[in-house]
Amino acid sequence: MPLNIIIAEDDENLANSLSRDCEKVQDIRVVATVQNGKRLVQLAMEMNPEVVITDIKMPGISGIQAARRIREYNPDIDIIFLTAYEDF
Repeated sequence: MPLNIIIAEDDENLANSLSRDCEKVQDIRVVATVQNGKRLVQLAMEMNPEVVITDIKMPGISGIQAARRIREYNPDIDIIFLTAYEDF
């Protein structure tokens, strides 16, 4: 059974690249790619992925705020944070 992942990244090129790279790995399926934290929370609640990969700084709510909301809903979802910033 594949590992379902949601990618949240506001840079469309990076999001597409991450998605392609993840899809190359056997037993990983990217079920959604979103560009803001609010949509990430909505889809995580609807789709219950095993893993979320999220940027820290995004429009609307940040990846950190989204992760907190996702954890309240389902603490079993693994969350991986990404950032291009040295300091946040």
